[in-house]
Amino acid sequence: MNLFVIGWNLPEGRDQEVLAELKKMNEIYPRLDSTTLWHRRSTSGSLFTASMHTADRAAAPRRYVTQGDSEVVFYSGLPVNSTGGYSAHHAEALSLNWDHLTENLEGMYCIIRAADTPARLELITDITGMEQVYYFHQGDLWLISNSVRLIGCIGKLRALDPLGVSLFLSTGWVWDDRTLLSDIRVVSAGQLWTWKEGRDEPDRTCYFKPSDLACLRHKKFTTVHYKLLADNLTQTLRVLNQSFDNVKCALTGGLDTRFVTALLIHAGLPVQYYTFGEKSGADAKIAKQIADTFNLNYKLIDIPLSDILNNWDQGCRQIVLQSDGMVIIDYVSALLACQILSNEQQIIDLGGSGGELARGFYSTPDLDLFLNGYDIAQMQHSLTRKIVNDSGGIIRSEAIEQSRNCMNSFVKQYSDYGFALNDIPDVFFLYAAIHRKRGSNKRMCMQLQDFFSPFITRAFIEAAFSMSAAQRYTEHFTII
Repeated sequence: MNLFVIGWNLPEGRDQEVLAELKKMNEIYPRLDSTTLWHRRSTSGSLFTASMHTADRAAAPRRYVTQGDSEVVFYSGLPVNSTGGYSAHHAEALSLNWDHLTENLEGMYCIIRAADTPARLELITDITGMEQVYYFHQGDLWLISNSVRLIGCIGKLRALDPLGVSLFLSTGWVWDDRTLLSDIRVVSAGQLWTWKEGRDEPDRTCYFKPSDLACLRHKKFTTVHYKLLADNLTQTLRVLNQSFDNVKCALTGGLDTRFVTALLIHAGLPVQYYTFGEKSGADAKIAKQIADTFNLNYKLIDIPLSDILNNWDQGCRQIVLQSDGMVIIDYVSALLACQILSNEQQIIDLGGSGGELARGFYSTPDLDLFLNGYDIAQMQHSLTRKIVNDSGGIIRSEAIEQSRNCMNSFVKQYSDYGFALNDIPDVFFLYAAIHRKRGSNKRMCMQLQDFFSPFITRAFIEAAFSMSAAQRYTEHFTII
């Protein structure tokens, strides 16, 4: 984990205040090592950068930061070079290959390059935005970080965001570009933002455009297409496996984790598989049978109810603080399992997140969507009905109305990008659920592990939207 803060036009007299707030963050993320703290101010004084990361021994072979005479390059999350041509988890390699980073990197990551003379700041987010980057903008001042709390403490920002709170209460997560704090927003997925000296606003480039996905030609997938996709996904998994010794893979009864397991077995890649839950549960039984059949290195992590109860208060506090309040607290058992898995070393956790993209996750079981088709108003109503919930009237109507309006705007925006209306449910899954819900959920364990899913890659996403919505619903990849 690398926790960073950037100030564009931050007054020079505030450096020590910002560094003090950054140091305090190891009270929330105990694995951050204060000896790794660094900071830098551009020659002109307009650009301030700093970060503090996990101890080098625990994070190895990751190298989060590289500094030269005129620039610094650093990252958070875990970028993976799908071609294997360079080690994307080394900041030096990112610096050397900067002009090509948007072409083939996969995974959850944010990468920053800050130059001194003239001051210049470049920020790249991953293609789904799962590695969330937050910012506060007022006048010519920008504060940027991968922590809402850190920005809030520096900017003395405490006011709640009505829309962010409404979305969290009515849907279970915060989406759009909102957080729970007013005026702190989220950088979109697949972005390259560039600030230049003398200019207050960044140039914004979307290098992985939703409109490009919308324009993909639908095709009938054949065995050749499936093999090509499987080879592509396997290649990225092979790069990870060759770079890291401590790769773990979730194994459950679900289609998506079994699909990832099949890819790993087929490629002969050695990882440790795990399931957390009771021995009597369906996930554990199915996983044990698969592990025995294929002689896998497998571990069941049984979290007794007594452990959950004994760690409830502390676990809830960790979840709230480490995810900036944007994760529901029933993940205490998952947090305990992460702690057991990681030990003293930062692990790579493989999983099946995102596989739902290619099987009509939010379309099921609404066959009317495919049989009769929807207009915009019907799609807005359908998604609102599926996603927005007033919890039996507990949530005030004003909050429901705000969430409904946000959903209506989402449908209209992505329809304007060129997506067919029956693609919109899967688009929502990609740019709302994966981007914000899955991204926030992973943040509660980000000091313990990095996460990677082969389903959240260019190859899989582009393949999914190269199918018609009806084909995604009836012939999804994970059962082929």
